[in-house]
Amino acid sequence: MPEPESLAYAIAVTGSAIQPGLGRVYEVGVTRNEEPYLSLFVRKAKDAVFLLPASHLDGLEPTSGRVKLLELPLREDAHWDGDDEHSVSFRVLTREDIEIPAGRFRNCFCVLVDAPRPYGFAFWLAPGAGVVRWSRSFSRVRFELTERVRR
Repeated sequence: MPEPESLAYAIAVTGSAIQPGLGRVYEVGVTRNEEPYLSLFVRKAKDAVFLLPASHLDGLEPTSGRVKLLELPLREDAHWDGDDEHSVSFRVLTREDIEIPAGRFRNCFCVLVDAPRPYGFAFWLAPGAGVVRWSRSFSRVRFELTERVRR
């Protein structure tokens, strides 16, 4: 079996704005191998963090098409559906210390994302730092974020 291809991803908040009917929305930029890759839009509510389709910024109903990325407060063994169709779900597996090239991070939440095949996805959230590791498989390609982005 051939070795999986490795790609370096980085994630950083690139801006924010107040959107009518939504409140503060954050733009999150993703780079792949140091080149711009895509932008995501995220909104934090009192009890959750949502990924929003870009169409929300054009007046689409604020609840349609969104995905609940995090249910707050985070705790071990928590699980939730990300969307109304139950096509994606999230589960907090454990809290653990991890070491990556950017340093050692303590008490990280490991969140597993169950999505339609062929995706496999997990990310690690460090208190006070955000996403510090990200691992995704798509067929025979494996992606992993192991370097923390400066804010």
